[in-house]
This record gives sequence, structure tokens and C-alpha cells, in this order.
Amino acid sequence: MQEVISRALASLMGNANCGVVLLDSEGSVRWRNTLADSLLAANDGMCVRSGRLALWHRTTAPEFRRTLGELANHHDAQGRLQVQCSALTVPRPSGDPPYFLVLLRLDGQLLHDGNEPAFVAGIITDPAHPNCPPEDLLRKAFSLTEREGALAALLASRVGVTDAAGTLGVSLATVRSMLKILFQKTGTHRQGELVASLWRAVPVLVGHEVGRPKRGPARRCSSPD
Repeated sequence: MQEVISRALASLMGNANCGVVLLDSEGSVRWRNTLADSLLAANDGMCVRSGRLALWHRTTAPEFRRTLGELANHHDAQGRLQVQCSALTVPRPSGDPPYFLVLLRLDGQLLHDGNEPAFVAGIITDPAHPNCPPEDLLRKAFSLTEREGALAALLASRVGVTDAAGTLGVSLATVRSMLKILFQKTGTHRQGELVASLWRAVPVLVGHEVGRPKRGPARRCSSPD
């Protein structure tokens, strides 16, 4: 059963719309999904060096190592785990918005037989390449028509009503009329409320990528870590 659960979790994380890496207490990358491969290959603030996740920034790198150690090993006098999760902002030499790195402890028994040490899941998100809920799931969640679902997906990805009208090939008046219908079906009254409701309706793991990370020029991951 544990093997089945492990495969199911790997499948779920493999299709996530955020980068996911599985680390041991030394920072060695034991597993990573496709999007994490792409983000780390860019060598923009973090990379894999000698099989380990490495951060470039002089301040963030030691903070990462300390946090990883606490998550993987640190217990209080009663043997209770003191730290369950943490988060870091990872500056990027390219000048793009920093990555957000969430570190989450996973107990060994969740993935193995309970005799393995805890692993730490690293969840990497890139604000420069947001994701949005898939159009088909939005249609099902709120009983939207095909055209309403298309508009909802555009609004969720921060497209304005004028640009949405151009993308859909309809008039601005038509979009505003459809927007009122979306308000009714989602129980919202303003566009900001609507967008927030759309994001809450669909789990982030099944989001649709608005933009793919661009692989920048090759850089050596040799900055102090």
C-alpha cells in the first residue's frame, strides 16, 4: 500500500503547476518534477550542484541550509518536531521577481516504511510566470457556458475586460454583460472578488500555466552558497 501511495503522490506532484523537489537532510535532490527541472536549469538564483539544491544569494543560502536542517532533524527535549514548514524568498541575478520557496517536512513513514528519515519537499513558485485555473474546471465549478468559461479564465489570468473582448472577438459591451452573469453565478459583486473566487474554486495543483519559464543563458552555479 505504501508503494501505491508513493506512486500516487509522485504522479500528483509530477503534474503540479509549481516546481517540486524532494530533498533529504543534506539537501540532495531525491526527486523533482518537470517544472522544477526547467526552473533549476535556468540557474537564476538556484540550481542543482553536485546533486544538491544550491542557492546563490549570500544571505538566503545559509538560511536555506539552516532551515533544511531544522525541518529534517530538529526536535525538542520531548522528541517533538519543532519546525513543520518554512518559506524563503530567493533573489534572482537576472533581476526577475524572486522565487518563493516553501519547505515542508514529509515524515519518512509517509513515503516508506517508517524507518527512513524525514524528507523535505521544496515547492518553488515563480511570480513572473503565474498560473490560472483551467477553463474546463471553471465551467464545471460554476455551471458556465463555453464563452463564459473562456472569459472567466482570461480574468483569472489578470487579463482586463478590454483585452478579453479582443481575445474573444466580441464587443466590450458583450464582455460587460457576460461579466454580470459571472457575478451572479459566482455570488460576487466586483471583478476583484470574482477573480479571487475563481482562484479559490480550483486547487492550485491543477492550474494551467500562463507562461513557461524561459531558460536564460547558461550560468555556472558557482556563486557563494
